Amino acid sequence: MRIDAAVAEIGAADRDGERVVLMAMRGGRPHHYLLADVLDADTEDAEALYIASGLYAEGAIRGNAGRSRDNLTRVLWLPFDADLIDYCGFPQGHPDRALQIADMGRAAQAEIDQVVAALRADLEATFASLGWPIHRLDYTGYGLCAYVNLGEADQLRIDDARAAHKTAIGEVNKRFGGPLIDVQTSDAGTRVTRLPGSLNRKGEVPRLVHSLYRREGTYPLGQRPTPTAVTATLIPRDGAGLREVDVVAVVEALAPSWGLGQRHALALALAGMLAKAGIPEEQAVDLIARVSAGDDEPRDRRTAVATTYARARTDVGTAGYTRLRDLIPADALAFVDGILDRHRQAARPTITLGSTPGGLTITAPLRTLPASLDAPVPDACYVGWLKEYCDLIEPLCESPRVFHLAAGMVLAGATFGRTVCSRYVSKNIYGNVYMMLVGLAGSSKKDTAIEIALDLPNCRAPMGGNLSLHTMPYQQVTDVGSAEGMIALLAKTPNVL
Repeated sequence: MRIDAAVAEIGAADRDGERVVLMAMRGGRPHHYLLADVLDADTEDAEALYIASGLYAEGAIRGNAGRSRDNLTRVLWLPFDADLIDYCGFPQGHPDRALQIADMGRAAQAEIDQVVAALRADLEATFASLGWPIHRLDYTGYGLCAYVNLGEADQLRIDDARAAHKTAIGEVNKRFGGPLIDVQTSDAGTRVTRLPGSLNRKGEVPRLVHSLYRREGTYPLGQRPTPTAVTATLIPRDGAGLREVDVVAVVEALAPSWGLGQRHALALALAGMLAKAGIPEEQAVDLIARVSAGDDEPRDRRTAVATTYARARTDVGTAGYTRLRDLIPADALAFVDGILDRHRQAARPTITLGSTPGGLTITAPLRTLPASLDAPVPDACYVGWLKEYCDLIEPLCESPRVFHLAAGMVLAGATFGRTVCSRYVSKNIYGNVYMMLVGLAGSSKKDTAIEIALDLPNCRAPMGGNLSLHTMPYQQVTDVGSAEGMIALLAKTPNVL
């Protein structure tokens, strides 16, 4: 990609008397360039390529000098750099940090992607809980960088922007409960970050830096959002949890998947799943220690449990099942989920379904529904595309037809968005759909129906007959931790699946 095109894509451009500044590594040393000097160069040619988060006075940059606060004319955006090695529990000063960086540099991209997915979920959930937008999210090779755009007038308030940036990093890390964002990157304007389209060559495997998404909008300096209230969730620290026979069964099911390259991601995901099931933290530490027996990083596993349980006790949000299903076989996950589901149900209170004529109260676990609610869906609901979809999918799996109907309706509603409507009197009625699939864990095949529906838009068959990727007309979101988090998502991106 040409450098000028890459710069334009992220919304930076020279102005009258103000210049975009890039930094490239050559022979291990940094060199500054003005955009006009490298317009037609390729982003992948540099050893490493960065762009400053502000513009500089014309003539200020000479050689490697001039990228200072004194020459800064505006701050374009506030960068929030989340480093993968810090997220994995190896901050500056850790004795094993260098070794872990070397291992990460050799890792296959698929292994890096697994941990990046966990980092992204925590980063986005933390920002959402604070009421802050992310206007751009870049994958940097060994981490993520989130950007908050400033408005035209606020870009000129340089000292205010830099002060707000430093404060914001502290608030993000405080809400997350650990060093999610590198505190050294709090110098908005003079801070450089990797340019999308360039390569990160720190490790043995070059990693392509690219934007995961870009969104329009700006955030006003000085605006104090209304953060999601952090309320304690009653997850015990110790006490009765799973029976020993169930702990042994879970360990035996998960131990074969404890492979190199995904151990940290597995620890985070399993800890999230245990926390959501209400397993005492002390037992979770013991269980993961057993699963990872022989592991050379026991401290990292304990840290994964501690940080995950701390987040689970707030409204920041914690991924568990959905993250774990990308890391272990489906049958092992269904087996573990079944054990945890039995624990959840046993710990739940009962509800009154009704009374007999003799005055006796009938109670049942919350998972049990009155028979009157178990009614079939009328045939009139299976019409048009939905009928064709259900007819096509039902023979392919064990999910009930009604699950395919529900998943198909949600998919259709998200695809329509607010581009198709029905007129009712003077109102436009849009295809907003809200569904809940209820069924026994591991046997009702809820996830099977959902996964088939979510996979369908990923491919299309053009005239040539070959499948090709295309852009989804909606934003897909998983693991929303609270009602407030969902409202924040809808405020930023109305068409959400």
